[in-house]
Amino acid sequence: MLGSLIPRGTRNRLLPLERVEREMEAIVERLFNGEESWLTPATEFLPRANVAETEAAYEVTLDVPGMTAKDISVEVRDGSLWISGEKSEEKEEKGKWFHRVERQHGAFRRTFPLELPVDRDKVEATYMGGVLIVRVPKVSAPPSKKIEVKG
Repeated sequence: MLGSLIPRGTRNRLLPLERVEREMEAIVERLFNGEESWLTPATEFLPRANVAETEAAYEVTLDVPGMTAKDISVEVRDGSLWISGEKSEEKEEKGKWFHRVERQHGAFRRTFPLELPVDRDKVEATYMGGVLIVRVPKVSAPPSKKIEVKG
């Protein structure tokens, strides 16, 4: 977007501006459009995710250590992938005083929009070693069909 307005000789010097522009757009998007915005209190449990796409599928990888497969729900609805669950709070033990508590717990929900039609019946979710991997296959678009114009 910005690159088309920059003269060829100065283009490489302004690449950091392009990065800043992308980062600012991402911040505004999270602030105003995401349910998991950066205004979410730090005490709320919100697992981190990676989202990747191949020609055949979307793949979402979520870090959810300390949970079991039964604690996690995965759904495809309303054109999005919904991942939710609850991480239980560890109970205090008698005779133990905590000086610092940083480990998060509680319910969470992450939603990821799916831009193309997907095959709901072939979605796979695997949980192992604290990592959830959800693979959402895309539906292959039928080949285009030429329509004869009658006249």
